[in-house]
Amino acid sequence: RPALLKAGEREYGRARFEWSGLHRQGVDLVCAAHFNPLDEWVSMPTDPSPAARENTLRMMRLLEEELAGEAGRYARIVRNRGELDDCLRIGPDDPAYRVAVIHTLEGGHALGGDLVALEEFARRGVAVITLTHFFNKGLASATNSFPFFPDGGSAAPRQGLSEFGREAI
Repeated sequence: RPALLKAGEREYGRARFEWSGLHRQGVDLVCAAHFNPLDEWVSMPTDPSPAARENTLRMMRLLEEELAGEAGRYARIVRNRGELDDCLRIGPDDPAYRVAVIHTLEGGHALGGDLVALEEFARRGVAVITLTHFFNKGLASATNSFPFFPDGGSAAPRQGLSEFGREAI
């Protein structure tokens, strides 16, 4: 793999907190917001990057593997309303208590331009997908979060949803 991808996985691939601490504090729910700067920033002006779906799934797998290991004593992925309700019924004083973790996606560009990805993400329990994040990546126009950092020289988008954004919704 390219060095930049390896660095990105090392830097962005793992949680930056202790699951045991969230568990000890009685946190009920964590929305794990998956965001890959390589897909949003480095891939410009590709709107969206075809590799984004697999890159996002890789991040989700890393979190799931983490929670299948030692961290599973403290938290678990919930993939639907029933699993969430079951998890939230158990209070912090019960030995079966776990922090509920829901997958969310920071930017619809994670679909990689393919609506088939919606089904796959839904099966994995993704509960929220924001249409945009920092840049216009093929679904909708985004506010210019970084006025000094233009959208890779791509043409100014029409305001609002793109045709693909309408289909995704």
